[in-house]
Amino acid sequence: MKVLMLAPGHSINSKRAVKLLLNEGYEIIYLDKLNPFPNMTDNYIFFRFPFITIRGLRFIEMMLSYRIAKVIISFESWINVIFLSFVKKVYNPSLTHIHWADKRIFLCKKAGLRPIILSVWGSDINEKGYLVQKEKGDILESADLIIVNAPEMMKICKELAPNKKFVILHYGINTKIFHSNYNNEIALFKRRYNINDYSKIIVSPRGWRQDYNHYFIFEAFYMLQKMTTNKLLLIFLLMGIETHETKEYYEFIYNEAVELGMIDDIRFIKELSYSKMPLIYTLADLIVNYPERDSFPATILEAGASGCPIVSRFMPTYKNTIFEKNINFVKYNSTIKDLAITMNNSLNQKSQNEMMSRNRFQHEIKKNYDERHFSRKINEIYSLFT
Repeated sequence: MKVLMLAPGHSINSKRAVKLLLNEGYEIIYLDKLNPFPNMTDNYIFFRFPFITIRGLRFIEMMLSYRIAKVIISFESWINVIFLSFVKKVYNPSLTHIHWADKRIFLCKKAGLRPIILSVWGSDINEKGYLVQKEKGDILESADLIIVNAPEMMKICKELAPNKKFVILHYGINTKIFHSNYNNEIALFKRRYNINDYSKIIVSPRGWRQDYNHYFIFEAFYMLQKMTTNKLLLIFLLMGIETHETKEYYEFIYNEAVELGMIDDIRFIKELSYSKMPLIYTLADLIVNYPERDSFPATILEAGASGCPIVSRFMPTYKNTIFEKNINFVKYNSTIKDLAITMNNSLNQKSQNEMMSRNRFQHEIKKNYDERHFSRKINEIYSLFT
């Protein structure tokens, strides 16, 4: 079966979805600005998409006229629809699977691509100002089936498109690699990043975006250092630091750390591959998650499967999930001081109940969120349209 996939090429979720589908024997025609697998050829074809993007539309609108900008946008859409029609005619995909809810679905619909499955990731629908409410509803209504990854996400989406068919499906994680038995490799990793002399290590593992509030974690770490005699280290993972905005965000936090005399107690790790993530979780004494908006992150499942204690801001989308009873939460409207205090309490928590809770969390993740469940379920979903 040929699947036309439109998904963010920079995302580890997209890469994992492609690999899982290829392992199941699907042929993938992948459309995005970035090719996640530039060296892959077997059952995988990549096209840059949008096929044409006209820059400077905002400038044209401001300096010339809104009417001219609108004509140019229409021309751009028309060219991209023609390109999608070409893909449909030449490759004849059995279905189109769009990951991340945005206006590309309208182009696919105009090109006659059917059926369309839409995977809503959370940040796309929850992000303020990204799409107006009516656009969100129109996007969801354009899909033949909508996949969400958590019960609360289904609730949010059903309010926007009450008559559509929904399925709850998480990508899951590779539970074979996320465990706590990497002690033999830890010594080498510590030497490489010069982190042998720290008694407690805290990790902020989410992608390098402002809406994951790494700066707030940085501020809480600064407070935490004053609460304890332990020598603490904070690790940021600079995954996704490709844009000018994310580089500026890194430079801002880096300069703040230098100014406050904290730079020796922070590591910014950029070149870490996904296969090395289990080492980070094994190394961590605490994982901290403090997003502005969220869905049901695989990062936290990975940390839980590795046996890490986790402190997180409570997000509405975590309600009625495995996270509720297994993570040390601070309230959504908590202060930086609240976060620092909770981090300190978690670092000092060594009770038998805490260990039992972590073991239970590990077991539940391995039982219910292994990526094999995704492979089986996606086969069932795709078979509905063939």
